[in-house]
Amino acid sequence: MPNWLIRYVAVFSIITSLTAINFSFAAEDLNKEIADRKAQVDQINRRMDDYKKKISSYANQSASLANDLELIDNQLALIKLDLEVTQKNIESQQFKIQIVEEKIHEQSQKLDAERVMLKEMVFS
Repeated sequence: MPNWLIRYVAVFSIITSLTAINFSFAAEDLNKEIADRKAQVDQINRRMDDYKKKISSYANQSASLANDLELIDNQLALIKLDLEVTQKNIESQQFKIQIVEEKIHEQSQKLDAERVMLKEMVFS
């Protein structure tokens, strides 16, 4: 077997192993962040359900200024929680985008390494 082929296989194996290890750690961290955001969203959704029940309860009560204020306060709290859920979902999507970008970067590095090896094979 030619020396250049042995070198190519060795270098390619090392590069592939290193990029796979780096990616798996990054993806694992990002997946933990995604799971954390999902848990936060679930918790916020439970709080939102409580506010929806309160809003429904206040809406059914006799109209008074105090009830109207309580209804408005609960609707405001519900809107704030809805915004928080939206923000958490955006953050989760950003982490998913980072995972895809890491995969793209890893593949790009592999392609660059293969290009170098092919040039060495052709010109040596």
